[in-house]
Amino acid sequence: MILDQIAKSETYASTELIDLVDRKIGSNPTKGDGLYAGELGIVLFYLHAYLLDGDVKYKNKVLGKLNDIIERIGTPSGLTGSISLSAGFTGLGWVLSLLKKYELIGSGYDDLKLELDERIYKRALLEIGNHNFDYMHGALGALTYLCEGDITNETVREHITTLAQEILSRRPSGADYIKNEYIYRKLKFTVEDDLNFGLVHGLPGILLGLLGVYEKGLLQNEIREAVERGVGYIFSLANFENEKDLNKSIFPTNQMLSLPADDPQNVGFYTYRMGWCYGDLNQVMLLYRAGSILNNPDWISIAGRVGSRCLKRQTQSETWVDNPHLCHGSSSLALIFQNLKQFDNEMYASYDDGVMFWENETENYLDKILGDDAATDVSFLSGLSGIALARFALEHPQYNEWQKIMLLY
Repeated sequence: MILDQIAKSETYASTELIDLVDRKIGSNPTKGDGLYAGELGIVLFYLHAYLLDGDVKYKNKVLGKLNDIIERIGTPSGLTGSISLSAGFTGLGWVLSLLKKYELIGSGYDDLKLELDERIYKRALLEIGNHNFDYMHGALGALTYLCEGDITNETVREHITTLAQEILSRRPSGADYIKNEYIYRKLKFTVEDDLNFGLVHGLPGILLGLLGVYEKGLLQNEIREAVERGVGYIFSLANFENEKDLNKSIFPTNQMLSLPADDPQNVGFYTYRMGWCYGDLNQVMLLYRAGSILNNPDWISIAGRVGSRCLKRQTQSETWVDNPHLCHGSSSLALIFQNLKQFDNEMYASYDDGVMFWENETENYLDKILGDDAATDVSFLSGLSGIALARFALEHPQYNEWQKIMLLY
C-alpha cells in the first residue's frame, strides 16, 4: 500500500511539474536554438512531457519547435555550421535521434539526419586538427554522438574509427595524457599549459569518449593503452592526504604543466567543486566505467573509495552547490549517484542514499524557483527544463536515454 502511494505521488508530481515548467517556458525566451541554452533543450523537455503526460499538445509543441529550428538553420538567429553539442549540429542530431527512438518523427527526417551526420564528421576532423577535443563544443561531443549510430553501417564505423584514430594520434610525444586546447584557444578561460581534468573540457571526458568507441569493438588495443596511461596520469596527481578535509578534493580540477605539483597554484586546484562539469565525481565516473569495461577491479575499488567520500560532502562549503541545475547543481549529483549504482553492489545502498539526499535538495531549490518570477532561465543546462528532465529520469527510468548526452551510460 505504501509503495502504491509513493508511485502515485511521483506520477502526480511529474505531471504537476510538467505544467509548471510549461508555464514558465511560455513566458520566458531562450537564448538561441542550441541544446544547452536554447530551443533544442525545450524540445527535449516537451518530448518527455508528452511521453509522461500523453497530452497531444506537448507533441505538437515538439514538432512545431523542431520545424522552426530546422527552418532557421543558417540564419543569424539559427544554428550555424558549428558541431557544438551545446549550441550546434551535434545537439540537433541527439534530439532527432531521441525523437525517432520514441516515434515522434519518422523516415521523413532521415535525409536531414544523414546530412547532419556527414557534416558533423567532417567538421569534427577539422576541430581535431585544432586540438579541440572538447565534449561540449568540439570533437569529443561529436564522436560520442556518432557512436550512437548504426555500427553495422560501414560508413558509420569508418567515421568513428577515423575520428578516434585522429584523437589518439594527438597525444603529445612521451606524454600519458591527451590535452584539449579549446578552452585556451577559443574561450580564453586559461593559459596554454593548463591541463584540464573536468568532464566537459578535460581528460576524463576524452577517455570516456574513447571508451565508447572501445565498446563498439573498434581500436580496442589502442584505446586500452590510451585509457590505462591516462588513468595512470590522473592517479599520479591524486592527493589522499586531503581525504579527511571535505573542503578539498582528491583529484585536481586542473594542472599547470609548467609548474611542479607542489606549486601553490597547482595545490589550489584541489577545490571543493562537485558537479557534472568538474570535481572528484568526474574521476569516479571515469574509474567505474573504465574499470568495468577494461576489467580492472582496482580502479573500481578506488572509485568506490572516492565515491564514498563524495557522499559525505553535502554542504555548500564542501560542494560549491548552490542551485539545482544540471551543470554543477543538485540535480546533476542525484543523476550521477543514480548512475554509479550499476557499477558497485557494495556501494549500491549508499549511492541510493546520495540520490535521495540530492533529490531532496533539488526539491527545496525548485520550490523557490517556481515561485520566483525573477527566475527566468528555462534552459536545459542551467534552467528549469534540465531540472525537470533529471526528475523524470529518476522517477521514470524507462525514459532516461537522454542522460547519454551527459556521458551517463
